[in-house]
Amino acid sequence: MKRKSLAIIVSIGVILSTVLSCRRSMCAENTDEYFKKGLEYATQNKLDEAQEMFTKVIELNPESGISYYNRGVVFVRKKEYEHAMADFNKADELQHPFAGLYTNRGILFDKNGEHDKAILDYTRAIEMNPNELYAYYNRGLVYAKRQEYDRALDDLNQAITLKPSWEDAYFIRANIYLRKEQIDSAIEDYARVIAMNPNSAKGYYARGLAYSLKDDLDNALSDYSRAIQLQSGSAMAHFNRADVYFKKKDYVKAKEDLDRALELNNALAQAYELRARVFVALKKFDEAVEDIHKAESLGIIVDTDFVEELSRARRR
Repeated sequence: MKRKSLAIIVSIGVILSTVLSCRRSMCAENTDEYFKKGLEYATQNKLDEAQEMFTKVIELNPESGISYYNRGVVFVRKKEYEHAMADFNKADELQHPFAGLYTNRGILFDKNGEHDKAILDYTRAIEMNPNELYAYYNRGLVYAKRQEYDRALDDLNQAITLKPSWEDAYFIRANIYLRKEQIDSAIEDYARVIAMNPNSAKGYYARGLAYSLKDDLDNALSDYSRAIQLQSGSAMAHFNRADVYFKKKDYVKAKEDLDRALELNNALAQAYELRARVFVALKKFDEAVEDIHKAESLGIIVDTDFVEELSRARRR
């Protein structure tokens, strides 16, 4: 199952607790004003203006760690990740530590594939603030990527304890349960996702996968159909529903779904392979051969027994 990575960025900091040290007359007043404007612009999603204000603070007071942090968050929102990392590092260097800094920097380390550093920063965030739910959530994601599923579950459980209405956390935890072959637990969490968001196409699709793994074909069919209603452009939803139809020996509907899947993604190799099996069931052997060739050209190794079965069928 494809799992989405859902990195969550902590919001702009609003720390105004200390008057920034400054050498110029009236500097503290100016920096406070620029800082407040930066926060206001960031809240309004005026990112260039927010960046400018925080830069002015830094120019007047290069020791303002919170301004480096806030400008770093602006850079993240602008997808300028190298600049963001530089600002987060500077905030850390200036010994302006707080949980949000390490959570956000951890996310950037994760994006760069530096998982050990990400875990270290998330752990520092949690040590500073045991209620830093985004650090638990994102550390859980990293553990899941490393297939350390028990640790991932511990962190997702804690995130859910801190925020019981968090749809994404339930979805990721369900995916982990599925990887651990705890299918009933996965189905329960997908059901929670759907209860929170009845229009969650990914929730219905993923629960359909779980039901398929249990060979609960009727429930799988129902969930795939609902997912397709909500998001008709999903090639994989059509493919997996076709697989259910094939198992239920409804070959006509299976072919319809596979045709649609291939319209949406003509490089979906497994769809050609499954459609070849459907064609054999429908006694359309030449079409089956064409689909086998197409599947093989896309990298699928078709089962030898199936190919021999097709050869015998064509000779009859």
